Amino acid sequence: MFSFLCKNRIPFDPKMREYCIKSTNDSIRKMTEKYNEERKSLKHQIKNLAVITNGDAPNPNPNPNSDIIISIICFLSSTTFFYYFYKASR
Repeated sequence: MFSFLCKNRIPFDPKMREYCIKSTNDSIRKMTEKYNEERKSLKHQIKNLAVITNGDAPNPNPNPNSDIIISIICFLSSTTFFYYFYKASR
């Protein structure tokens, strides 16, 4: 990047250049191989996932308490909403 600053200070060394190019290419090759292996393992994991469709049986033991809790929250929020409107209109 800043090679224009040091052209006169460092002589051109073809062996060093070849070594740097080889080292860079090896590093890139290793990184791409690692990426490809991770990608293959991810594809393998995705293939093993189970897909749930609408035709599957529903959960045999639903939690009945969740329906009660949702009902209570809805009731309290709606009464609070109406209370604030009542107070605002007075």
